[in-house]
Amino acid sequence: MTENLIEPAISRKLIIAINSVVLVVAALAVALSYMRIFPFYDPPGLYRLLPGDILIDLIWVYVLTFICGLVAYFAAPFLSSLFWKGHRVLTAGHYKYHVQMFSAEATKRSRARRLILPAFVALGLATAIANIRQVANLIFVNESFAHLDESAPALEVGLPIFFILILIASFVTLLFVPLWLLEDTGVICERKAIGRRVTADIEGVGNWYLALLKGFAGITTVIAYLLISVETVEWYYTISVPETFPWIILMVPVVAIIGAPFLAMAPISLVHVCYELGLKRNKEKLEQKLDRAGMSKVVIDLSRPSQSFEAK
Repeated sequence: MTENLIEPAISRKLIIAINSVVLVVAALAVALSYMRIFPFYDPPGLYRLLPGDILIDLIWVYVLTFICGLVAYFAAPFLSSLFWKGHRVLTAGHYKYHVQMFSAEATKRSRARRLILPAFVALGLATAIANIRQVANLIFVNESFAHLDESAPALEVGLPIFFILILIASFVTLLFVPLWLLEDTGVICERKAIGRRVTADIEGVGNWYLALLKGFAGITTVIAYLLISVETVEWYYTISVPETFPWIILMVPVVAIIGAPFLAMAPISLVHVCYELGLKRNKEKLEQKLDRAGMSKVVIDLSRPSQSFEAK
C-alpha cells in the first residue's frame, strides 16, 4: 500500500458525534447524581469498578480508554503477529500465508462496522458477567438493589450490564486491534490444495477471527439485548413515583440501557483513533516481521465479473 491509501477507516465526524452524545449523557448523569435525583434511590444499585460516586466511574472509563489506546498505538504489530501464529496453530498448518497487494479502489468502503461489532461483543460479555453475580462481585463493587421497585427486574440486570459494558468496551477493543492491522496490511491465508480439482479457498486471517467474534455477538446477544430493552420500557410505564418527581428523569436509565451499544462505541472509537495514528508505522513493522518469516506478496484480481469478461 502506498502512503496515500492509509486514510481514516472511520469518519472523524462520526467519532466526534458519538463522543459528543456520550459526554452530554455523562454530564446529565453526573448532574442528576449530585442533585440526589438519579439514580433513583440511596444507595443506588450500580456496579462500580471502585467505590465512589458516578463521576469517578466516568473518569475511570476514560483512564482505561487511554491505557488501551496506548496499547493499540505501540503493541499492534506484536499482537497481530501473535494472532497470525495462533491461526497457524489452530488450523494445524493447513494454510499458506501471503500479503495481499491491493489498490485504492479495493479499499474504498465504509468501515463504520468496526465500531459496531466490538460494541456487541462487549455487550455479550457484559450480559454474561451481569447474570453471574458471583463473577460480577469478584470484579465490581456491587451496591444494594434492595430499594429498587419489585417491578424492575430488567433494571436490576440492565444497569449492571450498562456500566460493565462501558467499563470493558476498551479492553474488548484490544481483541480487534490486531485483527484490524492484519486486515489493513492484507494478510491472507490460502488452504493448501491436495490434488488438482480443488476450488481456491482464500480469506483474510483477520476475517477468520472476526467470523468467530461475530458468532459470539450473534443472535442470542441481540435477543437478550432486545428483551432487556423491552422489559425496561415496560418498567417505565409501571412504576409509581411522587408527583413532584419528574418523569423525564426516569427516562435517563431507559435511554441508557436501550442505547448501551451506541454509547459503548465512544471508548471503542477513541481506541480506534489511537490505532489509526500509529497505522503507517505499525504496518511497516508488521510487514518486516512477515518478510522475515518468508511470507510472499501477491496480487489478487478483485475486478468485477463484468469487467473481466469485457477485458476478454
